[in-house]
Amino acid sequence: MDKRSEMVLAKLHPILQDRLPKLIAAVASRGHTIGIVQGLRTFPEQDALYSQGRTRKGPTVTNAKGGQSYHNYGLAADFCLLNAKNAFPDPHPVWEVIAEEAEKLQLAAGFRWQHQDKPHVEVPGLNWRECLDIYRKFGEGVHGLESVAAEATLRFNKLIGKEQVDGLKTGN
Repeated sequence: MDKRSEMVLAKLHPILQDRLPKLIAAVASRGHTIGIVQGLRTFPEQDALYSQGRTRKGPTVTNAKGGQSYHNYGLAADFCLLNAKNAFPDPHPVWEVIAEEAEKLQLAAGFRWQHQDKPHVEVPGLNWRECLDIYRKFGEGVHGLESVAAEATLRFNKLIGKEQVDGLKTGN
C-alpha cells in the first residue's frame, strides 16, 4: 500500500482499516493498482467540496454538505488508479472490480448506486442523518466521532450476523 493510502487509512473506522488493505490487494490481484485518496473529512472540508461547481470554480464533485457524508465520520473511502495517466478514468473496468471486491468484504460500493459514485466504498448500516444525530448528541468533535464509530460497529456486526462485539473490533 502506498504512503498516502496508509495515512488516509489510519484516520478511518477500524472496519475499513481491517478491510481496505484486503480490498486493495484483491484488486491488485486482478490487475489494477489502486490507492485511497479520500477518507475522513471535516465538515468545513465537505462544505468546500460541496461549493465546488456551485459557488466556486471547478466540477461538481459531491451532493453532500458538511455532516451529510459518510466521509465526515470516517466511514468511507474513495479510490483512484495509481501509476495511471488518469487517476479517475471513466469508463474503466477498475470501478466494477472495486465494487465486486468491496461487496465480498461486506462493504457498500458507490458504483452500484443509481447515481454512481464510482471510487467510493463505505461501511453499511447507518444513514448520514443517523450519523449526524449521534454526532450532535454526544458532542461535536472526538466524542461525537467515537459515538458514531461505536454505533456503526454495532450496526455493521448486526448486518453481517455477528452477535458479539469486542469494542470496535469486527473479529474478521
